[in-house]
Amino acid sequence: MSAYTPERIADILQGELLASPAPAADCRGASVDTRRIRQGEIFFALVGERTDGHLFVEEAFRRGAEAAVVRRSRAGDLPATIDRGRVVAVEEPAAALEKLAAHHRDRLGARVLAVTGTNGKTTTKELIAAALRGAGRTASSPENWNTAIGVSLAILRVEEGTRWAVLELGISAPGEMIRLASIVRPDAAVFTNVRAAHLEGLGSLENTAREKCLLLNRLAPGGAVYANGDDPVLLRTIRLAGREPVTFGFCPECAIRPEKTDPWGDEGIRLEMPEGSSFRVDLYGNHQVPNLLAAIAVARGEGIDDGAIARGLRGFTPPPGRFRPIREEGVLFIDDTYNANVASVTGAIEFLARRPSGRRHLLFGDMMELGAEEERAHREVGMAAAGAGLDRLWLVGERTRHTAEAASAAGMPPERIVRCGEDREAWAERIAGELEPGDTLVAKASRAMAMERILRAVRRAYSAAARGSEA
Repeated sequence: MSAYTPERIADILQGELLASPAPAADCRGASVDTRRIRQGEIFFALVGERTDGHLFVEEAFRRGAEAAVVRRSRAGDLPATIDRGRVVAVEEPAAALEKLAAHHRDRLGARVLAVTGTNGKTTTKELIAAALRGAGRTASSPENWNTAIGVSLAILRVEEGTRWAVLELGISAPGEMIRLASIVRPDAAVFTNVRAAHLEGLGSLENTAREKCLLLNRLAPGGAVYANGDDPVLLRTIRLAGREPVTFGFCPECAIRPEKTDPWGDEGIRLEMPEGSSFRVDLYGNHQVPNLLAAIAVARGEGIDDGAIARGLRGFTPPPGRFRPIREEGVLFIDDTYNANVASVTGAIEFLARRPSGRRHLLFGDMMELGAEEERAHREVGMAAAGAGLDRLWLVGERTRHTAEAASAAGMPPERIVRCGEDREAWAERIAGELEPGDTLVAKASRAMAMERILRAVRRAYSAAARGSEA
């Protein structure tokens, strides 16, 4: 970001410095976590359900913060050792963070591209960023920083000279998109899809689509809209909002569609386009193709030629937890542990079903926030696993009892269905013990299940056993 002095921060936020400022270095970037703060950043002391940033202001300065923004009512609680000439007091630091981000967004020379949808946001964001990097300096929001706090921090990290900033926007309740859109005000909007997720907060697919499409209210005049052309609910909602999107997908009506796809080979996805161009990325599965097509559509819309897009995509690395391939001792592990809903899990099952050799394992945990759809959704996964003929269905969590019942009813042999108990380390040993070179294991669950920990334990146990057998 551009540099801000403590005095300038106070002016923008209509706050007050707690003392006359001494000469201080300019501030660049922002943080709300002292464990991850970088030299020269502004520390915002946020108050949450389980933590209070005001308790860590001194630590923030010790770790390199150049300024801090605190709640006015808590300013008197700060240690006397803190340089108050670098502390700005405001009514509410969280609102101040958003305000500073919105101000900085107005100063950006970069074009801001917003990505939203149910599935594939983070992967699509990173694919778009990779495609754009073939033609110029590009920033993207770190990890899954898609809430109001995360988006604000991401904007404040965009540096001068950046040509494009690709930001991910996520919602789980009504009103959240309006808040995000007022901060981001994108030059272009990308909609990956609308699926059954966060229904406890959003209620239905139609409501989800309407809430996500509120992003269009703050789209720059003439800003492009890109949308999955195979998603009728999404398309209908965008058109009801008075926008005609550039569509990507498989159907013949899509503006950006592949002539030929090979999403199953060991080298990842290969696409051949009707225009003769070809693209390859280190991703697997037919369900990832629309994400790649979205990136191609956006990059073309930004005026980049296919050669530069292909060069950029060759540098793409899947984000952790988003169908990331990990190859160890002859086994292909797919880390898709960040989140889960029916569409993404059935996509993973389709990938397993298409593997050309070896046994296929699905390590599946509970899917959350599905409301009244919970039982039906978990049963649908069980039926899909049975239909795909998976060799093992490893199940973690109370809700997966519905998955086990449905898989059994659909004809999956009982010895292939294993519900794991509470001792996850012990189950990791058992799962690892049934793996052998040539096998594929996909790990998938909602974030709250912390499935990445189980996957790490399985990989650790398998690698140790494989190395032991070689000794």
